[in-house]
Amino acid sequence: MFFLSGIQAKKVASMVAGILLFLTISILIFHLSACVWIRIGIPTYPDEQTWFSKVNYHYIEEDFLYGNFDLYLESIYFITMSVTSAGYGDITGLTVRESCFTMFLEVLGLAFHGYLISKLKDFSLSTTGDVMKQQEVQ
Repeated sequence: MFFLSGIQAKKVASMVAGILLFLTISILIFHLSACVWIRIGIPTYPDEQTWFSKVNYHYIEEDFLYGNFDLYLESIYFITMSVTSAGYGDITGLTVRESCFTMFLEVLGLAFHGYLISKLKDFSLSTTGDVMKQQEVQ
């Protein structure tokens, strides 16, 4: 069986707390970004082509006020694809404000990846360092 010493258990607990915090903040940012993406997709004048038309959604204010979960899922899908840089191109911005927001998401994605890689590096170095210290002691 593998048991952790007190210091190792604290390190693991700290890393798990950090991961949970990162996931919580990521989900919150993705949700807020999806809400903003929906908001900027609302046409400002009749017959304006926005990303709504790309997903065959016809904006009707009465329907929109009561919510549309499918539209939210499309928005979350777009945000996820943009931030993770997969970007299949099936949903794209058709107006200037949508294109500017997409560029912001791409920059956010770079920061997201950079932070994630740095945390993985820290985790890798801390676990490798612990193993090397244990080998030196023996």
